[in-house]
Amino acid sequence: MEKEEVQSFLNHIEQQEAKFLSWGYVEGGFREHEIVELAETFADQQGLLASGSELIDEAYRQGLIKVIHGKRYTVWRSRMAETVRLMARLRQWMRYHEDNWQIAPTLVSDFRFSVRHRKYPKRNVTPLQVVEQLVDLLTASECESLNEMLANRGNDFGLSKFQLRSTKQFFIDSSAEQTKDRLRGDWYR
Repeated sequence: MEKEEVQSFLNHIEQQEAKFLSWGYVEGGFREHEIVELAETFADQQGLLASGSELIDEAYRQGLIKVIHGKRYTVWRSRMAETVRLMARLRQWMRYHEDNWQIAPTLVSDFRFSVRHRKYPKRNVTPLQVVEQLVDLLTASECESLNEMLANRGNDFGLSKFQLRSTKQFFIDSSAEQTKDRLRGDWYR
């Protein structure tokens, strides 16, 4: 099964969920028969070789959709919808609430939900370019560790420019010896 097929199926699920999330309804989800019907219809409309059940299984295996067991029934949600639900239901628990977290005040009184197409940064920075950019900021052993982490990742492995920029800035900002000790795990010096 192609990665793009599963991603398109996830987009389709999220479009359906967004209709409810945009109105603030976060407790919804797809019952078993609904998700199967949605997947079968999607596979037929897209002309996929994979069946609806195979799409569901692969999306579940990749952690893109979750099974949520409720008091009355079980529902399926995308990780997006489950994240929104959890965030909307956050509570500020204090010691004086004892064991009754349900009476704690909610942290989110209102939210807005908007969906846009995903944007993925280009991953066109090679491991060699990363090492070249960071070599002046690292010790010899840190360079060796970096080379080990980036080695043997395959020919198509690359990082995004923002990852390189943030890593470089991190090492510039953390040039103090105490910070470097913490990064290496030397907490008790």
